[in-house]
Amino acid sequence: MNPRSYEIYHVIGEGSFGKVYKARFRETNELVAYKVISKNGRKPAEVFMLRKECEIQKNLQHPNIIRMIYSFETDNELVVITEFAQKDLCRVLKQEGVFPENKVKKVLRDLIAALYYLHSNRVLHRDLKPQNVLLDANETAKLCDFGFAKSLGRDLLTSIKGTPLYMAPELMNESPYDHRVDLWSLGCIGYELLTGHTPYSTTSIVQLIQMVRMKPIQWPTHLSEVCLSFLKGLLQKNPLERLTWPYILHHPFIAQAFFPLVTDYNRMNSWNPLPATAYNFMPIQPPLTNVPYCPTSTRTTPSNKLSTDSMASAYSKSNNTIESNPDDSSNDPSFLAQKEEWSEFLKKNIEDVMYSADTDVLTEKPSFMLIMKAFNDCKKCPTVVTTVCRLLSLPFVVESISESQLSAIKENYLHCSVMHDLVKIMKEMIVEMLPKKETDSSRETALQHLLLLICNLTFVDKSFLKQFFECCITLRVFQIIKSILSMRTRNEPLSIVKYFVSITLRLYMVIPDSRKMIVPPLLDCVQEFQAILQESNDVTVQTRLCTLITILGITEPNFHSKVNGNENLIDALNKLKLDCSLPSVQQATDGMLEVLKK
Repeated sequence: MNPRSYEIYHVIGEGSFGKVYKARFRETNELVAYKVISKNGRKPAEVFMLRKECEIQKNLQHPNIIRMIYSFETDNELVVITEFAQKDLCRVLKQEGVFPENKVKKVLRDLIAALYYLHSNRVLHRDLKPQNVLLDANETAKLCDFGFAKSLGRDLLTSIKGTPLYMAPELMNESPYDHRVDLWSLGCIGYELLTGHTPYSTTSIVQLIQMVRMKPIQWPTHLSEVCLSFLKGLLQKNPLERLTWPYILHHPFIAQAFFPLVTDYNRMNSWNPLPATAYNFMPIQPPLTNVPYCPTSTRTTPSNKLSTDSMASAYSKSNNTIESNPDDSSNDPSFLAQKEEWSEFLKKNIEDVMYSADTDVLTEKPSFMLIMKAFNDCKKCPTVVTTVCRLLSLPFVVESISESQLSAIKENYLHCSVMHDLVKIMKEMIVEMLPKKETDSSRETALQHLLLLICNLTFVDKSFLKQFFECCITLRVFQIIKSILSMRTRNEPLSIVKYFVSITLRLYMVIPDSRKMIVPPLLDCVQEFQAILQESNDVTVQTRLCTLITILGITEPNFHSKVNGNENLIDALNKLKLDCSLPSVQQATDGMLEVLKK
């Protein structure tokens, strides 16, 4: 079997991971899902985790888990081929509305079979939600998307994974957790199928966390007693009181439907149950008394306001809305649902920051980690990227936010390495856009907001500038400087250039160690400098580029010899002096001309 064994049809889904194509295995005519994951711009640790995901999924053989057929790796991509399913549970729920109890029982039966198999093999899914449940032609539910799956060893886990509305309380609290997080999510799915909404429905992440921590679940009155008992067992906020294995299998709501499949698997010896000490099996009566040692989380938890006209204008024009653009959507209903879900949260949090100076979402670690999860999960969606950048930028332009709030926000941004996420996605977007003569406006807007946020953070605090420099080395951003300087956008042609030149100038002036990384690529950018000066009507671009070239010409002999006597640059500067009489531009051009004529 090799890549040519498959005939690729068309894209059926796109997300933060890459693209999924509908394809056909030529030898048998079997339809498959052909998933292509780019390795470009990813850290070695991320590529390792992608391989780990493949390793986990290829060892899973169960009728209620999407089967992995084949995988292979090239220099730039990881390709995963799985069985094909036509629809997901989220789309069916939207089309049909709430399900009757008998239909819910069938879906839950399939998911319990899948989870029982996963947990018996010490694998947690950690992102169980309707979008990750596919239905085949026989309406059999199959669990998919093991991007957050994790093999469970002796210790409990601490990293935040999952989707907010289905996330267990222990995840919200950043407490250690185990397989019970999947069981909470299972209860949320059952609740949603029966009522049309999740146990806690809100558009505010902060409010969601508070509700999960403090507010009791409102139980529907139209359900049967046995069904209600099952949901209440799964949706216990204290994980030690949550219905778990093997008691789920014996619950009257599910037992009759589930036992035949369990018997089959016992006969086939296809699973290997965990010992009770690893699972922390909890008897219903009496309460659990022997709880193994639970390691604490090892995750760790500097004031002038930034005043930028362009940033303030962006927020006033946006009116806190997320525009829908057909070009940034995909044909994958699960990705669309995920985008809509995060968009609702983000819109509400922008309103809280702008109108109430409520910055809890940016200072409280659990809610902030969810925001960054949205940023990374939906990085292929330009509107979500733009909106997260707006939210992260708001504290520096909203006058009602206090200095203490701003200090806490900056500390949180630095502590959570926000800059790394920003630079990583910035490079991914640039690399993706470069080969294309035209890109949709929403992607250009997202990249502009990304660079604007990065630029402003580097001017807010030197620590952000240091982080930016480190990220540029790690992610090899300096190698694409020439490409960045050649980029143009439709609404503001030189906006990307403006922000990047500003960052580069500050980096060169403030962090001397950066110069040996900046200067070599800039030696090849003389034509780009000339083009920018000829095209630009932006005073900021003109002033900062002239200043950068002047400083480089004075301090870097190699650069001076490259530009010295360059007639094209001199002509561009003389024209600029004639066209613009602003003192800042005149001073910058005079300095540059002096360097060029020496």
